[in-house]
Amino acid sequence: MRTSRLCVVAALAAAVFLGTKVQAADLGPSPLPPLTVPVENWTGFSFAVGGGIGIFNANVNTFATRDDTVEQCASIASQNAVIVCNPPGFVLNETFSNFQDLSIDDLGDEGGFGTIQIAYDRQLGSQWVIGVWADADLYGGMDAEATQRSGSANNFFDIPITGIGTAVDFGAASTLTAKTEIGLDWGFSVGGRIGWLATTNTLLYFLAGYTYAELDKARLNVSTNAVFSTTQAGIVSLGGGCPVFGSCPLGLTVNLPDTLDGYTLGGGSEVKIGGGPWSIKAEYRYTHLEGESGRLAEASAQGFATFDPAPPPPPLIGIRRNALAKAEARIDDIDLHTVRAMLAYRF
Repeated sequence: MRTSRLCVVAALAAAVFLGTKVQAADLGPSPLPPLTVPVENWTGFSFAVGGGIGIFNANVNTFATRDDTVEQCASIASQNAVIVCNPPGFVLNETFSNFQDLSIDDLGDEGGFGTIQIAYDRQLGSQWVIGVWADADLYGGMDAEATQRSGSANNFFDIPITGIGTAVDFGAASTLTAKTEIGLDWGFSVGGRIGWLATTNTLLYFLAGYTYAELDKARLNVSTNAVFSTTQAGIVSLGGGCPVFGSCPLGLTVNLPDTLDGYTLGGGSEVKIGGGPWSIKAEYRYTHLEGESGRLAEASAQGFATFDPAPPPPPLIGIRRNALAKAEARIDDIDLHTVRAMLAYRF
């Protein structure tokens, strides 16, 4: 009885073993688990620092003029530091002018700059990335200047002065120097970019944005002088800040706009380093800043001279000199070309 039970158990075990072997043979070899390949993800924030080189070109229009007027007076008096010609009604004898009206093209310079940037990107599908960015640039040594000069020869001429019996022999010579200075100090830009993934870790992109720039030394400095001379005898006195006969220098400054804004276009590439959070950016940018005008500046001075009349009853016959210089300038536009490289850390 016990022997028969053992035989039954052995038979069942053999059947289970044989059945398992048959089922395994029918299924074939078991497949290996799939391999997982890491995929780069460009979505997230980044912070970058770097620098580059740039060159800018500015177009500036300048205008400067100087007028020296000689006027005859029946009498001359000084009231509150103003030379008064009395009585009114005497004719204007002569006005001498010297002026410049020039357009300065391609006034520019090149130099280096440092930059910092913060950005956010979002990956769309497997090959497209869009993002926004904001950065600030600090320029160094990008300053330019141009100087123009004009002058008149020392030509003598006669101005008849009523009451002294002869004409006054004048000689006049004038010079005018205008120096335009302009430079870039710092600026910031905000914008967006759209890029295409050439590989999983290489992004090629186009960017566009708004740019604000702070200018340095943006001004027009004008210095002008006119020298009147005479061989006329009988001059009793000379006075004023701008003597009728002698040198009368005037100087003035036109402050150009110290801030401009415009747009930026460009493109570049960004490459991730070794699959980590670091990447390198290389970009070219073109920036156009819209121009603005500076305010008109003026400088003036007066002087006088008196003569013995013929016959000599008082008051003395005199002439008054009024000198007036004016200048203005306008920045038409500024074009800036930059090439930069940045090291970025992606969060």
